[in-house]
Amino acid sequence: MTASRFRLAALLAFGCALATAPSPAADFCPAFPPATGDVVVVSTVAQLRTAVDAAVPGRTILVADGTYALDGEYLRLDVPNVTLRGQSGQRDAVVLDGNYLTTEIVQVAASDVTVADLTLREAYDHPIHVMPAGTSATNRTLVYNVRIVDPGQQAIKINPESDTGPYVDEGTIACSRLELTDAGRPHVRDSCYTGGVDAHAALGWTVRDNVIEGFWCEAGLSEHAIHFWRNARDTRVERNVLRNNARGIGFGLAETGTPRRTYADAPCPAAGGAYVDHYGGTAVNNFVSADDPELFASEYGFDCGICLWQACGASALHNTVHTADVASSFSAIEWRFSRTAATIANNLANFSLRARDGASATQATNVTTATAAFYVSPATGDLHLQPTAAGAIDQGSASSVSTDVDGDSRPRGAAPDVGADETGAPRALRFHPLVPCRVVDTRSASLGGPAPLAAGVSRPFQVSGACGVPAGVTVVSANVTVTQATAAGSVVVYANGTPVPITPQIPFAVGRTRANNAILGLDGAGLLAARAEMPSGSVHLIVDVSGTFD
Repeated sequence: MTASRFRLAALLAFGCALATAPSPAADFCPAFPPATGDVVVVSTVAQLRTAVDAAVPGRTILVADGTYALDGEYLRLDVPNVTLRGQSGQRDAVVLDGNYLTTEIVQVAASDVTVADLTLREAYDHPIHVMPAGTSATNRTLVYNVRIVDPGQQAIKINPESDTGPYVDEGTIACSRLELTDAGRPHVRDSCYTGGVDAHAALGWTVRDNVIEGFWCEAGLSEHAIHFWRNARDTRVERNVLRNNARGIGFGLAETGTPRRTYADAPCPAAGGAYVDHYGGTAVNNFVSADDPELFASEYGFDCGICLWQACGASALHNTVHTADVASSFSAIEWRFSRTAATIANNLANFSLRARDGASATQATNVTTATAAFYVSPATGDLHLQPTAAGAIDQGSASSVSTDVDGDSRPRGAAPDVGADETGAPRALRFHPLVPCRVVDTRSASLGGPAPLAAGVSRPFQVSGACGVPAGVTVVSANVTVTQATAAGSVVVYANGTPVPITPQIPFAVGRTRANNAILGLDGAGLLAARAEMPSGSVHLIVDVSGTFD
């Protein structure tokens, strides 16, 4: 077991009526830096409501430690580029309590809003509801290090204004904990209308490094711990611990219906224009488990770990799904309805992978014969592999997934391990120097330009195949430079297709040129991505490679 696994096992969730589940490794969940600039500190409900109502772009509202009985008050963040966060950074120290009187505790109705370092409990409906405002889309919401306890409906709701938009895109839910306890379950209404994250017609969201547990009812079927449907697209669900939920991860649900969103590039040509409920999307490196006897005794039991319904182009890769009661569990992974075309590869489970109602999938090296002895502590949701789990170790096939649930490199043996965890000693990387060479210069049409990076937009750049960087390389040494910034901000550079890091490589001021050395990741196709974190404006990016690692 590597150091990162010890960290994950040690970072147990905060006390509640549920048994504890392992929390994500700290590497992916760094604390926010201290707030700077336009900062308002509040310590009463009245001050909090006034600060939210008076917010202006660029402002951070810090909530002092304490419990805030909202008793019907709600917070509507409808100004862009506003941050609402706990002052101490300790989410359990700042509690916004709806007492089942506040319908929705936080409404996000503007782009570039961050909600962080808080606990939200006992909302009558949704503790967090992300939505457009009028004719304006709401994009790039960040929910980070937030604990949500006992919602009356879904913990986080995401939906468009109407079937023609505007929409809610490119958000991130990370490093958070969503839970429905035995005390909160009787407050759920309408035939178990609850769940963790529920999103309609949303494009490009990332849900990563969260713990979500307890979403089930004695009667009625809860929505999933993480559910994107009604024509959602390109969702990435990664490194989550999902425990004792009736359903784990869902891409799609409805077989037919009136589309809430269509896409000009027709992302599923095989459907021929017929209804698709989710386009693309990847569920990777997740732990999904069930061990609660009361869940198994409920009307629907453990229904499915990963559910791909009318989901065209979806992938389930390197996930681990385990149940303590096979007889009360339906599907570890299932794909359903005729326009589902999925890739199911390198997953580990102890019960059925199931095709339903004409769905198709490409399957590779999935193992469904795991036992509890494969895992460190299945009774607490810790599905890291024991070193004796021979049925999983080195049993996978070649994979584009180069890291595991802890961020450890994959593979470490003769072949990848199946499931979310990769065992064994890390493989030593060899450095291959290159003559310094420019691979990105947004001032040049031949090197990814001539347009600069625009504020808040991620942009991919091809690295492999240029300057002697061979295909297949996923790590390079480089010098990163920013220049000609029209506003202050920072740039992050990272492997394309992975979550945007919170920590930037280079902060910059207006008009300044700054440079820094960096080790950069590339995706399987040799692309990196860059994003300018700034409220408006643009900045040029230059990347010079000096070596590769393999």
